[in-house]
Amino acid sequence: MSRTLWLVAGLAVLGGVIAGLLFWPAAPAPEAEPPARQSTRTLDPHPTPPDAAPTMAAPTTPAQALWREVAPSDVAPALLPVHREEVPGQVLVRFAAGRGAWRVGDRLEVAIPQIDTAYPALVEEIHRGPSGARAFTGTLKTDSAAARSHGFVLTVGPAHTFAQLSTPLGSYELVGNGRYGWIMATANMDQDVNHSVPDYHPTRRTPPEPQRLPR
Repeated sequence: MSRTLWLVAGLAVLGGVIAGLLFWPAAPAPEAEPPARQSTRTLDPHPTPPDAAPTMAAPTTPAQALWREVAPSDVAPALLPVHREEVPGQVLVRFAAGRGAWRVGDRLEVAIPQIDTAYPALVEEIHRGPSGARAFTGTLKTDSAAARSHGFVLTVGPAHTFAQLSTPLGSYELVGNGRYGWIMATANMDQDVNHSVPDYHPTRRTPPEPQRLPR
């Protein structure tokens, strides 16, 4: 009798398990992810490179002023350049810093106070002389339509400065020391000199008689 009861009870439990498996609600299937949205942007096979950084223009070296006009009364007499004569219309100038330190290709500014004009100039050649002197040669940029060019020569030594300047309005010369110089028109120089008369007087010298032994 007891074995029959255990058998019935076991069958009942097994039936309940089978019924639970058959009628247990199924887990909901996971929702599928929506398809990725395709971009409508068209890729350029030859993309344009980004703008390059702005290129800085090469700095231009400003022209160096050679000198500026000064009043002789503002300069101590001992500092004035010595000249053999006083030329009408001569103007005193003071040299800028860096006198004689120019290089080939340097741009200069040559001022002529008598005509109130400053000419741009270019150093083209440098010639070295004795005693440390150097001669700078070049051309002046002028508005003249003349065919011939206008040049300059600046000779700079340790304690002396000379210049020859050719302009469309005449030639000028400069005579100076290491700090100051006189600019004067070439036409006004040597006005009291008669160039038709030689400025030298050759003297004929008779050679001395050779010494001879007495006979």
